[in-house]
Amino acid sequence: MHVRLFVLMLGLAALPAQEPAKLTNFAFSCRTLGGQAITQDTFKDNVLIVDLWGTWCPPCRAAIPKLVDLYERYKHHGVEIMGFNYQADGGGEAVETVREFAVGNRITYSLAIGEAAVRDQVPGFSGYPTLLLFKKGLVHDETRVGFQDGDEDQIEGWIRKALELDKPDTTQKQRDDDKEKAAVAKEQVPDGKIFMPGNGDTGFDFETEDLDGKPVAFKAMRGKPVLLALTTTWDQEAGRTAALLEGLRKDHAGLQIVAACMERTRDPGKRREALTAFRSEQKIGYTLFAADLAFSSKVHLFAALPTLLLFDAEGKLIARESGLSEETAGRLRQRLQAPGQGK
Repeated sequence: MHVRLFVLMLGLAALPAQEPAKLTNFAFSCRTLGGQAITQDTFKDNVLIVDLWGTWCPPCRAAIPKLVDLYERYKHHGVEIMGFNYQADGGGEAVETVREFAVGNRITYSLAIGEAAVRDQVPGFSGYPTLLLFKKGLVHDETRVGFQDGDEDQIEGWIRKALELDKPDTTQKQRDDDKEKAAVAKEQVPDGKIFMPGNGDTGFDFETEDLDGKPVAFKAMRGKPVLLALTTTWDQEAGRTAALLEGLRKDHAGLQIVAACMERTRDPGKRREALTAFRSEQKIGYTLFAADLAFSSKVHLFAALPTLLLFDAEGKLIARESGLSEETAGRLRQRLQAPGQGK
């Protein structure tokens, strides 16, 4: 097997340090896994890290938790990360694989399925992960190939220098202070979108019709807690999600459950047919309605199906869970058992 191909397939632990060619006019146009249309200009005012990676690549997987940590600590200073994922198939299965990986690793920065046109802009591309580091104004400053223990310290040093925060040799106290600030800082979320509990988002609402043609309006649900699920009738988690929602409906008589089903077809008749069959098969008693990517855009940094949003009786978001696991279900049940919830 050709050596370079072998390296690309395995992923890189590290390559010898070298001075790579600078990228000029780096460009892309894509939709994130959450359905947001973005280009390079989306990040022109940010310090930006572009990660070319794959879930199959051990060094890529090792880098992800470090990037997640750096993003959480520095996003409020103006850092953004854009991950382009390169899977073997590149189709629908790749999207589901990356969604599942993103949920399991709590990735909140932007992700998209990578195209060759993006990767081919990197001179002498040699393996995954490849990290492209840009200063504000999309000025390419550094290319890093591979990842190993300790690289995160070098990347953090570059971030702090690019942000002009202080010297790159950050003290542990400064690290702790950054983590504390990130924990309490609020994401700047446009009105009408929901993000995380305690973020103070305003104006969230929706009006639609359920599967039976009855009106469904978020404002009309005031007075009782509401669990809004962004889910599907067709993916591998659809049945498990329905079972969880139906179980919660039976256990909490005062809880209103509404499921926005993200259907693959735009045909109204086929949507209704799919929802009707799913409701019958799963013996569902909660409210269902068909939704699309426009509806998912109401959730800031939407990245995974299912996404479960729990609101109190006043319409305030009190819990958000992405993906489905025993842990996410347990946290929801625990929140519903709190005084005044789900009764």
